[in-house]
Amino acid sequence: MEQIFDLIFVILFIYLVPLGLFIRYSNPYLKNYITIPLSILYVILSFFTINYNYMPFILVIFTIYFIRKSSFERDNYLYEANDYSRYNFSLKGFDTLEGIKFAGITLVVTIGISYLVQIVFKQLNIPIDEQEIVKLLKQLSLVNFIMLAVSGLLVAPVVEELVFRWFLFSKLLRNRFNVILAAVISSIIFSAGHMTLAGFLPIFALAMINCYVIEKKGFWYAVFNHFFFNFLSFFSLFVQRFGSNLIK
Repeated sequence: MEQIFDLIFVILFIYLVPLGLFIRYSNPYLKNYITIPLSILYVILSFFTINYNYMPFILVIFTIYFIRKSSFERDNYLYEANDYSRYNFSLKGFDTLEGIKFAGITLVVTIGISYLVQIVFKQLNIPIDEQEIVKLLKQLSLVNFIMLAVSGLLVAPVVEELVFRWFLFSKLLRNRFNVILAAVISSIIFSAGHMTLAGFLPIFALAMINCYVIEKKGFWYAVFNHFFFNFLSFFSLFVQRFGSNLIK
């Protein structure tokens, strides 16, 4: 049942939402006889790369490009108060130190929450579960680990920040609810999709912080924060899995 829910979540949010955004924002620039075959090819190739999410990543990059075009064309029906600038989709002017500052805050908050969760779980005799991807990573060879790490460090932050923070939180829910409620709802959905009870609150905290970050600083700051969060997880798993072999 858990695997079925996880598959449905991935297909809906990680694959179908990027496809929908690509079709919407590419519509003024690509003819249907181009968009339709590309969409079919996307679906076919996704079956072969579903563990790595490369296809949604490609669509997201193109979507950002089309957002840029539509944001600077006032006569375009997709013009939305210059979203490209509003959410700082350009990497120009990215302040690495500012990104590290938010990453440090997120690290302190999530580690503190994780520590408290472990204490509560131990007191209540609740087993601490692991994400399916964590279980998988602990069994992979070095080559396969690196391939999945590339997806987790580069692909996932870009795709998930566009889907959950820019689209779901900023564009969809904020138009219907106040900013706090929109952030909470989108963060709950994001956390639930990771299928881990023990990790729910730390991931929820990351999502809430990134809702603030994308609103105040922009898209790539949220991506950087997400990357840093994932990097620490992958690095820890890498040391656990291959550390003893590397020392030898």
